[in-house]
Amino acid sequence: MNRTVKQLLLWLVVMSVAICIYAYVDRMPGGPKELRVSYAEVLNKAEAGQVKDVTIDHKTMTGHFTTGEQFRTVISASDPEMYNLFRAHGVNISNRDQNSSYWLSMMISVLPFMLLLGLPFLALLLLLLLVRRERARAPKST
Repeated sequence: MNRTVKQLLLWLVVMSVAICIYAYVDRMPGGPKELRVSYAEVLNKAEAGQVKDVTIDHKTMTGHFTTGEQFRTVISASDPEMYNLFRAHGVNISNRDQNSSYWLSMMISVLPFMLLLGLPFLALLLLLLLVRRERARAPKST
């Protein structure tokens, strides 16, 4: 019993360290920073010819200014004038399919936790099965 408790504590420490490393790496400043700008500011910059491209994903718009800076903003559900404004000022417009990206992003975000929680559970299950088999093989003393 003492050995089993030590193994469980070791697994707990390993999982805690793995979660901490994942959280640290996830917050690291790796790529280009995204500016959080207002929807009106994006439209004003598009009128001034300062928006290079936009990608519209349901209620979120990401894109690049002509300076190379990346931006993100929340857009209204339906604004037909937005498309006309972007077309008139030569902004490259692309749309993302919300349904496929939603499930893919959901699976990508859940997979590390499934692995971190599922593998120790499977190891414990395997350990219990091996102990049960060894007890069945052992000669019974009366």
